[in-house]
Amino acid sequence: MATSAHVNSADSSTVPGALSGSLAGETETAHKMLALEAQLRQLGSLMVAYSGGVDSAFLAATAHRILGSNMLAVMADSPSLARRDLEQATAFAQALEIPLHIIATEELDRPNTRAMTPTAASIAKTSSLSPWNRSERSWVTRTSPTG
Repeated sequence: MATSAHVNSADSSTVPGALSGSLAGETETAHKMLALEAQLRQLGSLMVAYSGGVDSAFLAATAHRILGSNMLAVMADSPSLARRDLEQATAFAQALEIPLHIIATEELDRPNTRAMTPTAASIAKTSSLSPWNRSERSWVTRTSPTG
């Protein structure tokens, strides 16, 4: 038992350093989160390009928490998007009640899209969103951070 007490004593001497390093990291993260929340409030409204990945899911969830109905997550539904990924992204948005608009891109219907390089295919997918951008111009303009 004395050995156990000695080990605990040695362990406790290393804990404060570990905790202070951990707290410093948590403090930095908290400051970054507060800065993000302040920037979102300043924008007032936001459209998030939502893929269902960690980054866009975090931003969509945070924006929804701060802005409520003044945010919209937009997801491109491509034939090349795995149905499981679409279902998981949709389920996450539904679970948090994040407003989500899904746009069918249909880029594979375009001639030569299948033969494109990944960069060219990405451009084709982006350009396939342009009709939606025009039809929803008032929302896009209203939420643009640059006006």
